[in-house]
Amino acid sequence: MFKQQSLHKKIYSFIVIILLQTFFLYVFYIKEAFLFNLTPSLIQKIYLPSYIYEFKNQGINLKNLAMVIGFKSVSHEPQKEPQALSIPVLLYHGIVENSDGSNMTLENFREQMFALKDAGWQTVTMEDFYAFMREEKKLPEKSFLLTFDDGRKDSYYPVDPILKALNYHAVMFVITSHSIGANSSKDSFYLSEGELGQMIKSGRWELQSHGKFDHDFYKIDAAGAKGHFLSNKLWVDHKRRMETTEEFTYRITKDLTEAKAELQQRYSIPIDSFAYPFSDFGGQTINFP
Repeated sequence: MFKQQSLHKKIYSFIVIILLQTFFLYVFYIKEAFLFNLTPSLIQKIYLPSYIYEFKNQGINLKNLAMVIGFKSVSHEPQKEPQALSIPVLLYHGIVENSDGSNMTLENFREQMFALKDAGWQTVTMEDFYAFMREEKKLPEKSFLLTFDDGRKDSYYPVDPILKALNYHAVMFVITSHSIGANSSKDSFYLSEGELGQMIKSGRWELQSHGKFDHDFYKIDAAGAKGHFLSNKLWVDHKRRMETTEEFTYRITKDLTEAKAELQQRYSIPIDSFAYPFSDFGGQTINFP
């Protein structure tokens, strides 16, 4: 009788062990996430075949074990976000009441920004942008650079609340002759030195260069025709001639370096970007191919 009871206990124990193993392997095979959420102490309280401990002692984790014993292993690691292959750069000027082709209404601008946000797009800084271009940093697929030209009041004031609401970042390219120095507090169209400082402090804006005097039209021949500052030789009235190539080079270099220096010295920020006025980097020249 005693032997029979002992046999029954062994049979019951064997059945329980088989059921536990079956359940455990089922969880491993079908509900892998449940298994990996168990703490090691809980796992050790469940009877496992000896080979699992052997794998464990050899430094092989349970996830790899599934492949060793012929089961599918489903990864529960976070999926990597798709990486950007390029970064779109959006350029705006004024955000105004009536659109005129160069400037956009506040309603349209707001709709565009909220649509981008709803679609998962995020802004990046100039530092991020350059690191991406140098292949030093990967950025999420839906990344873009948001920029504004000219340092205008009607860019900053309508836009800043939207940036704040969306946690967006923007770059303002400043014409220093209008915003820094003697003219900075007199012009109602361009941002003043103080306003540019407020932008930096907000953390939502960074400043870069849009040149100093190169945003206006200048005399480029004896007849008085006007052209772009950067891509043309200018007419020198008091000498009754066109400027030389050396004079052209000096004028352009002086303008770019002074604009950069004024922004750096006034705000103690790095200036490493320049937006060409009129997007003219030589393609719209009249007299100096």
